[in-house]
Formats: sequence, structure tokens, C-alpha cells
Amino acid sequence: MNDFPDSHPDIMTEKQWMIYVACSRAQHFLALAAPSTVSDTEINTKLREMDYGIQKPEIQQELF
Repeated sequence: MNDFPDSHPDIMTEKQWMIYVACSRAQHFLALAAPSTVSDTEINTKLREMDYGIQKPEIQQELF
């Protein structure tokens, strides 16, 4: 989430620009995954101007 763009495209870093371009290509649906350490507040701050929903799936078992 630290690299997710939160400014005008003219003043983004290269990494932020790549994320912006990748996300803006979706026409109907885009799913993003974030670690559980990222709070809903952080997500809401970054995505404040977008129409989105937050879903937290149940994890059956740890991956590691």
C-alpha cells in the first residue's frame, strides 16, 4: 500500500505509475490482495475516490 498512487499521475514515481496503469486497465472487475497487516483505514485512504468493496476471506490454513 505504500507504493499505491495517491497523487496526480503527473507527479508519481515510476513504481506508482506502473501500479496506476495496471489497475486502470481493468474494464469490469479488479481484485487486489493486501496482507492482513494493512488496515481498512489505510485501504480507505488510498482508494477514497474509487468505488470498491473490502472482503476478507476466511483462511483455512496458514501457507507457511
